[in-house]
Amino acid sequence: MTPFETTPRRAPIAYDRVQATPGNWLRNYGRPVQGLDTAGGPSLQALLEPNWMRGAVCASVDPELWFEESDTPSARYAISLCHECPVRAMCLASALVFREEYGVSGGLTPSERRPLETRLASGEALGGVLSLGLSHSDEGNQQGAA
Repeated sequence: MTPFETTPRRAPIAYDRVQATPGNWLRNYGRPVQGLDTAGGPSLQALLEPNWMRGAVCASVDPELWFEESDTPSARYAISLCHECPVRAMCLASALVFREEYGVSGGLTPSERRPLETRLASGEALGGVLSLGLSHSDEGNQQGAA
């Protein structure tokens, strides 16, 4: 402690999220979920390889489409495109593991992905969480088509 300090210094605390501006919280975007159990799902290394993205439907569509407001015709169109995509499972797994905060990924909006991220963070296996997310996405797409 220096002569001008009245209280001892504390070690920095590692927060799971930080406040960027008042009311705007940032999460550990881009960092994989700690203690990730990849059983039944793709490995972390497979998710990091960019090759799987080359076959994605979204690679040939306007990128802005994936970041429309939820429950708009554009967002529903983006979600319907996800259901035709051959890499939908990898896309959803990547969004869950790396906590993608914005846009449609794997046929789910960010608010639909949050409960699945929580399950991953609590130790559930990626394969089970991924299956749950894909089935939820399929149900939502069938309801949207009706």
